[in-house]
Parts: sequence; structure tokens; C-alpha cells
Amino acid sequence: VAYYLLTGRLVFEETNSTAMALAHVQKEPIPPSMRTELRVPACLDEIILKCLAKKPDDRPVSASALGRMLEACTDVEPWTHEMAHQWWLEHLPENLAGVPVLPAESLGESVDVR
Repeated sequence: VAYYLLTGRLVFEETNSTAMALAHVQKEPIPPSMRTELRVPACLDEIILKCLAKKPDDRPVSASALGRMLEACTDVEPWTHEMAHQWWLEHLPENLAGVPVLPAESLGESVDVR
């Protein structure tokens, strides 16, 4: 999910389900920072790639461990509601293009829910 939220793309973009399954087993993912126009801090790139590690022992052992890793990632710029809204306008999946957007005022602080 984090990979998609940073890149607007799947980790692997294969032509069919068999190729997709094989890619997840055999291929190493390209770091998110190399697949987006956004500046992705090195620590966040590293965390996401650890979450995608092939060997379970190389992944964070728990949600708490992942949370600690994220908290230690200090080179992260703030992310505003306006930035999120613009990102979704640019990366909205085609299958959601016709889904109506709730007005921001009905969501309190939120800008866009799909």
C-alpha cells in the first residue's frame, strides 16, 4: 500500500496473474524513489523495501516494529491535504474515475474519499 501511495503504481506491473505471481517471487522491486516524481527520503525507501523483502526474516517482525522504524525516519517532509488531493487527481486509478467525490466540508479535515 505504501508503495502505491508513493508511486501511484503497483510494485510489479505484469500482463497477467501468473506473471504477476512470478514477479513477486523472483524479481526485486524498484525503489519507490525511482518510480515517482515525489522526493522519497532514503529511510522511507529502505523501510518499504524491507516490507517487500522476499524472506520473512528480512521484514519488520510486527506492526510495532514497523511503527518504530517509521518514527525513526526523520527526513520526511510534511504532507498536506492539498498535496494529497492533487496526488489523487494525478494518480486516480481508471476504475475509480467515475466514483463521486464527497465534498471536503462533509468530511471535516479530509479532502477526498474514494
